[in-house]
Amino acid sequence: MQNETNYYLYQRLTPTNWASALFAKSARTELERRANNGDGEAKMLLTLHDCEEEKRSRQPIKPVRRVRNFKEQAAKIKIFYHLTLG
Repeated sequence: MQNETNYYLYQRLTPTNWASALFAKSARTELERRANNGDGEAKMLLTLHDCEEEKRSRQPIKPVRRVRNFKEQAAKIKIFYHLTLG
């Protein structure tokens, strides 16, 4: 973990499963340690990740769709009948 680059650790901060969550925790700890020791890039990457997490948390999970009832849909449909006598 100490031999990895800051950008590699930054890429591992967002977990996708349980095992990567453990790796994400240790990657965050390592980046925080580097930032506390004066590494400006590590501090910038942590700030960027926190901003992305905040932005992601404000977005709705699913887009909200307006549910229409049958009468509203039927009112928009116009059917024309043409009668021909043959």
